[in-house]
Amino acid sequence: MALKGLIYIIIALLGFGINPQMGVQAKKFEIPIAALIDEKIPKFRKVLELAVDQINANQSFLPNVTILLKFYNITNYRPFLSQQKGCLAADHKVWAIIGPFTSSDVEAIQYMATSLSVPQIAPVATYPGFEDRPSMSHLVRMSPSDNWQSKVLANIFEIFHWSYAAIIVSNTDYGINSVSEFRNIAANRDWKVLAFQTFNTDEINDNALIDQHLIKVRRSGAKVIILSCLADQASVIIERAHRQGLTGPGYQWIFYDNTITEGELNLNPPAYLDGAIGIMSSNNEGQLYGLVQTAWNKKYNSILEPAFLRYYDSILAFAYGIQNLASSLANLSPQNLSCTNITKWKHGDIILHNIIKAKGPGASGIIHFDDKYAPYNPTYEVVNLFNKTWKHVSKWTKESGMSSVRNPQINFMGNVDDPQVFRTGLKGKHFNVTTKIDPPFLNYKQDWATFTGNDRFEGFIVDLLSKLASSLKFTYSLKLVEDDSYGGFNPVTNEWSGMVGELTSKKADIAAGAFSITVNRAGEIDFTIPFLDQGATILIKKPEARPPSVFQCFAPFTAYLWLYIFIFLLVIAVIFYLNGLLNPFDTYGLAANDVPMVDLNNKLSFDELNKMSQVKKWKEANEETITSLNMGNAIWNSVSTFLQTGHDRIPIALSGRIILISCWMASCIIIATYTANLAAFLTVDSLNSDINSIQKLASQSKVKYGTVSGSSVHNFFKETTVSPYYEMASHLVNVPSTEAGVNKTRNESYAFLWDVALLTYYKNKHCNLMTVGQEFRKDGYALGLRKGSPFTNEISVEILKLRQSGFVANKLKLWYKKSSTCTSTTSSSNDGYKEIDMNHMYGVFVMVLCAVSISTFALFG
Repeated sequence: MALKGLIYIIIALLGFGINPQMGVQAKKFEIPIAALIDEKIPKFRKVLELAVDQINANQSFLPNVTILLKFYNITNYRPFLSQQKGCLAADHKVWAIIGPFTSSDVEAIQYMATSLSVPQIAPVATYPGFEDRPSMSHLVRMSPSDNWQSKVLANIFEIFHWSYAAIIVSNTDYGINSVSEFRNIAANRDWKVLAFQTFNTDEINDNALIDQHLIKVRRSGAKVIILSCLADQASVIIERAHRQGLTGPGYQWIFYDNTITEGELNLNPPAYLDGAIGIMSSNNEGQLYGLVQTAWNKKYNSILEPAFLRYYDSILAFAYGIQNLASSLANLSPQNLSCTNITKWKHGDIILHNIIKAKGPGASGIIHFDDKYAPYNPTYEVVNLFNKTWKHVSKWTKESGMSSVRNPQINFMGNVDDPQVFRTGLKGKHFNVTTKIDPPFLNYKQDWATFTGNDRFEGFIVDLLSKLASSLKFTYSLKLVEDDSYGGFNPVTNEWSGMVGELTSKKADIAAGAFSITVNRAGEIDFTIPFLDQGATILIKKPEARPPSVFQCFAPFTAYLWLYIFIFLLVIAVIFYLNGLLNPFDTYGLAANDVPMVDLNNKLSFDELNKMSQVKKWKEANEETITSLNMGNAIWNSVSTFLQTGHDRIPIALSGRIILISCWMASCIIIATYTANLAAFLTVDSLNSDINSIQKLASQSKVKYGTVSGSSVHNFFKETTVSPYYEMASHLVNVPSTEAGVNKTRNESYAFLWDVALLTYYKNKHCNLMTVGQEFRKDGYALGLRKGSPFTNEISVEILKLRQSGFVANKLKLWYKKSSTCTSTTSSSNDGYKEIDMNHMYGVFVMVLCAVSISTFALFG
């Protein structure tokens, strides 16, 4: 027993775990496993062979078991080819598959492996999407998910109170996926990624393309730059960044794991990167690290990088799983599997579950898996580059988070002591802001002469800049533009005027005001995102309200319509008369059937005289019927029918009743229409203008129209090819300023075409003005900065926050309300209506008086 115990101690010193209760089996087992590697990188094969050779050589670790390693050559980032090789390996009765290297290749293999129940061990795949995927239930990962590295990075941002960053990643599954969780964390914590640049792997040798990405990072204004890509790519990125001035004072670089764990940035980083921060997986904490590195160095005279240590541990994890199955290996058998005829390996799940239950020492760390088949306690080192050497400053684990920084003070890039310098590129900056008086955006205070500097002004722009300065920690000075214009291009001098000119000549840093974004201006300066979206519209003078007409009660119908109604009543009267006279089935016709016929041409006989006597009696008997049938009564019946007062004699013949019914229907429609419109005509003052759209304005010549000369609206009319704006360009009567345009509109027959945001202010201030028509030439107001300014994105992000919070809308509403001098006399509880007085009803009484006069004349005349 003493000798046996000594053997266990020696084996433990070699770093291998062992189960002392494992018995020696007489039968020998050969267990084949597949390794999918890219043969262009020979280290993959060599490290796997080293691991298998050491395990097979130690029969105390796996007695009577020999692991056979079968290699299948693949090309990284070729998922379809990898899947084909995986299917070939499954057909060769392997017990497990090791690899491939990239996450996309691993994913392609895993679909097949899960379908066939073959365990797959991925040494370095870190794609976060591998977790909680039923279609990937047979994947064992030796490296933690990239999500954990993002959590480490977020912890660093929390410690140093950083909230702005730029990210540069390779357009590969490692590069993009490595920062996905950090971007989610940043969004939740209101951190801003000012630039997110991805480069293709084939771009790395094109300096011009790489420089384009870096220029965008510089212009974003971000001071903390995160880089995640492979080590050889990182060397190129850093060298080009140095040429762009992105590694100098004021910039802080943070590198992800694979970026600095090998290559030039690991072994010989440039001196100008001193102070950079890196995140590294803890790959040198395994009990077997020293022994494996010694064995490798002895055989190949070099050092194994962390990624290759994970390959070593992949073989060891499989061996630990087989060790757990030592007593039941005889009951397990391989099986021919096919990707075309899917059949699950009945023993595959048993082997998988024993691998994930394995626990023991490894080269990169303890081999121990969680319930998602990933490393149980991901561990990272936070390192800092000092004198071209990566020094450990802190440790991060899943269980305990970030440990305290070992050094009293981390060495930041540029020998910066305060990490707050990197929080925002705007902190401590002072800007000269060019602007112009254009209320409500900027105006002098009433007592402005008693103040100096920015205190002389008020308006929305002052509120906006003050809010931005407070949030982004900068200061500013307002200065009125010399020529009082926003800026236009002069083709004669080949120069820009106004606020644009002050930016291009570097007299100012920021242009602020009712400053429209245009294509021409954007070619010379940078714009933030718009703080206000708006368009142009028409300002005109309100039509004067006409005094009530004497006959306003008849206003709902035109004079022509009243004439047609009168003619209609006469026609109906004639029809009533003729129908009653000629229809044999109506009242008169039926009565006429009883009249004796008298021949007046012959000599009157007794019989004829008798008939005449009977006619006389008939007339006396039907006197009412006879007298009612005349044109006067017909007109009376027509009017009474129209006014719905009833008909003195209802026709009894079908033809008469049809006419009467149609008259009733027409009467209902006419009277209902009149009544409905009468209320509006009597109670609402009509201020409708003949000009109510841009089309109406363009089609008339009575009212002149124009805009501010040289403005963005003016340029729109000159450059557009859309009708009617194109035709209107030659008829514009322009003014020099907004105030001049408003005054011209107030005093003349003039329509001012200008921005809605400004015209809303003036129509509230001058109650005789109003805007008409829909908005046209949609654009936005924004802050202007010098071309290539590094602060554009940072200010844009803050403006977006102010828009979303309602700050912009509320402040504008406040300034509009403050400027309003109009008190509406119609906005009472009647909602725009007013009481009816005598002025509206004169016509009714005049009509009655006229009728009385005519009646009197008829009586006594």
